[in-house]
Amino acid sequence: MRGSINNAKFLLPLAIAFAAFAILPLPARAQQSSSDGSPTVTVKRSTVDLANKALDELEIYDKLVESKEREVTLLAERLETEKEKSRLLGELAEARRQEAESLRAAIAAKDQALDAKDRIVANKDREIELLRKKRPSLLSTIRTVAVGIGIGMLLK
Repeated sequence: MRGSINNAKFLLPLAIAFAAFAILPLPARAQQSSSDGSPTVTVKRSTVDLANKALDELEIYDKLVESKEREVTLLAERLETEKEKSRLLGELAEARRQEAESLRAAIAAKDQALDAKDRIVANKDREIELLRKKRPSLLSTIRTVAVGIGIGMLLK
């Protein structure tokens, strides 16, 4: 890209030099003007047309080069934008990864809490069963009632 810009900048002076050499007086073609004594030069119309055409092409190339330079600038800006976008997407992915890891840890803690509660409930169920099985016998109930009656009579 830079080579074409340098070529276009080099070609403009070259075209001007070409046009200047085409109209410079040559000894064989030089004629003396009678009015001021300066030499006049006869230049073929095709030579002038070629020089004008070369200048027109150089102007077109200059516009093309300017357009390409703007395009390169816009592409560089787009590249920077894409780099920033990529960096932000990387940060977002990392944040989401950390969030997912935190959620997994929270779920594991919840599962452990549920397991602990289930163990507590199971222990309570066993205690209830043990207490149901350990009913007092008729004899111990009669003794407890008799002791209660005896204490009641003493207190009266």
